[in-house]
Amino acid sequence: MGQRQTFISKIELEERRLDAAELIAVSRAMEIDPYALMKRAEDDK
Repeated sequence: MGQRQTFISKIELEERRLDAAELIAVSRAMEIDPYALMKRAEDDK
């Protein structure tokens, strides 16, 4: 992704939210469709 580990860690710890462009970049780095990632997050609530 080209980001520092602290950036990813803050996202994982829910200390930082992603904007739409970052969500797309994260999903691409994970090789997951952004829409599928959002659906999975919604289903996990």
